[in-house]
Amino acid sequence: MKVELIPKRYIDSMVKNRNVAMVQVPRTKNKSRGILGLLIISFIFFTMTLSPGETRNFIGEAIHSTLRSLSIDLGGGTCEWQPPRYFIPDDEQWDKTLIVGFPSGDKRLVFLQMEALTGWMTEDEWAFTIGELTNHPFIKSNYPHYDGCWSWGDAIDKVVLVVRYIRETLVEFHDIMWDLGYPSNYEEALLNEDNLYNSVPPKEFFYAWRDSQAMLDIHMYGWFIDFWMEGGLLRDWNTKELVTARHWYLTQSPDFFHQHADGDDYTEVVGDNPDSIPAYDQRCALITSGCEPVEVISADRLQDPSKGYIENLKIGRILQGLKGISNFLVPESIWDCLWDELYIRKKGQKTFLDRVGLESREYNFSEEFLTEMIDEINHLVNKYSSDVWSSKETAKSLVSMLKDHKLRLQEEIVEVKAGIRTLREEDFLGPETRKALKEKNMKENPSEVRDLLAPNDEEYDDFFKVLDKKIVDARILMKKKVVRDELERRRRLIQDSSV
Repeated sequence: MKVELIPKRYIDSMVKNRNVAMVQVPRTKNKSRGILGLLIISFIFFTMTLSPGETRNFIGEAIHSTLRSLSIDLGGGTCEWQPPRYFIPDDEQWDKTLIVGFPSGDKRLVFLQMEALTGWMTEDEWAFTIGELTNHPFIKSNYPHYDGCWSWGDAIDKVVLVVRYIRETLVEFHDIMWDLGYPSNYEEALLNEDNLYNSVPPKEFFYAWRDSQAMLDIHMYGWFIDFWMEGGLLRDWNTKELVTARHWYLTQSPDFFHQHADGDDYTEVVGDNPDSIPAYDQRCALITSGCEPVEVISADRLQDPSKGYIENLKIGRILQGLKGISNFLVPESIWDCLWDELYIRKKGQKTFLDRVGLESREYNFSEEFLTEMIDEINHLVNKYSSDVWSSKETAKSLVSMLKDHKLRLQEEIVEVKAGIRTLREEDFLGPETRKALKEKNMKENPSEVRDLLAPNDEEYDDFFKVLDKKIVDARILMKKKVVRDELERRRRLIQDSSV
């Protein structure tokens, strides 16, 4: 029978009710039953002399020391992947790592490797908004994107930044949003909205609005990277200019966006000099090594069969340098094998690589969009290849992967210009391309001519403001639901394995 380790919250409930063990004693000889029963009763009475905290630690340590879920070294570089442990001991002293990245599914690739290499589980930042702060060694976060939140207080020691190809980042982020309620087409956007307005926007207005959201994400992509690479330095997401802490908090921080009820977040982020420049997110001082990452991992290279081993080696080296965590690290001889287990043999949790029916090639970007992405990449490459950053290995890694991204964008522009990629109304086009495509369609289909003079944009401002707010609110609620469902799933696994 496979037994999973018991999480703290489950042991807490056992301790509280003093239900330390529910044991079915087999019908054997009376003498054996008597000895076993005596041992069980002795154990129960022993734990009753302890405080709840002592009892929990005693049980947890006993389980932790006897049931280990490390991936198995079979010798000769071969291995067998094992799921991470659900029980996270309170008293384990180790460095905790924050895995950050623009919301697009890339962080999962990294933390699944960390779990496979150490046997310890990762927690989501949103879990701490609905439950207590746990002792998980790995935490994934989208902060400072509005899809994230600083929920871990001062628990973090080191930061790892995950970077993915900007084009795939945008597509995957929109795919995720659509999975969780974001409208994938005009009809979905209008669902249940017709009672709110006397008139609804034409289809082209919806696609123009969606384009504007994607353009915003292009600028936020570089802004996100800058925040972590510069150790929490506060900038405007659009202009990249330095801003005051007050300005950043009131216009760009997820703290203000989510309007935390306790009100303490303003002081935590802004500090005592709200109008000084340069300004930093004050909470970066709560991270032992600061907000600047100790390593930058390429999500693209990690999933690439020709480069995955090398990127996985970087993850292993990070873990080797973590106090406490390095004690649980599997031998380096099976690191490559564990990469194969996750990427070739598809062990472990699903990632965006397992997404069915939504391929990136289904969405085309116009030259207008691709040029905007290249401009964002150029900004980052020029900045982090300058003399100021020349001595930092993290900057060198970042520039190397960004140059790869630029080449891929340039190749796609060639395909768009050559007509290899045919642009459609539902693709990401941008205002100029969308207007040109409409004019072209009107000439080719005169029977479907529509007035080029569209209604005033302001006529639909309220519609899209409400739609945007509802989408984001639904996204946050769904993220919390996903976290709750995951916690319940773990609890049931524990319950089933103890039967």
